Amino acid sequence: MKTYVALFRGINVVGSHLLPMRELKLLLERNGCIDVQTYIQSGNAVFRSSMSDTSRLTTQLTAAVSRSHGFEPRVVILTHRELESAAAGNPFSEADQAPRRRGHRSQLAHRYNAARNVQTLPLSGHFLRNQAAGSPANCSK
Repeated sequence: MKTYVALFRGINVVGSHLLPMRELKLLLERNGCIDVQTYIQSGNAVFRSSMSDTSRLTTQLTAAVSRSHGFEPRVVILTHRELESAAAGNPFSEADQAPRRRGHRSQLAHRYNAARNVQTLPLSGHFLRNQAAGSPANCSK
């Protein structure tokens, strides 16, 4: 059994795509997940599963929400190691040191090639080029 974090994106936002956490917990349990814990109305859950194929598990859980609630959320499933790695790669770690600053993290469902797509995003090309090259982020330029 592996422990996973599931991030259900786009649920419980401004009154749309409602999925109460109690129902999400039951849905996960009906789909073979055990020791399910949810966090407020965030759409985030931690659970254990014997399924090791996270792509298949993602598809299964997305379909389960679609059947029970009529919409398909974006679901990102991460292992503990993947979540730790994402946190360790935070380019804005100084936010952790400042008492009134907070860091927010977005997680893509698929690997994104910033070097190839740098011109297609409405973000600073300088910032994205630095990210693609592995340089520390510099949002001020």
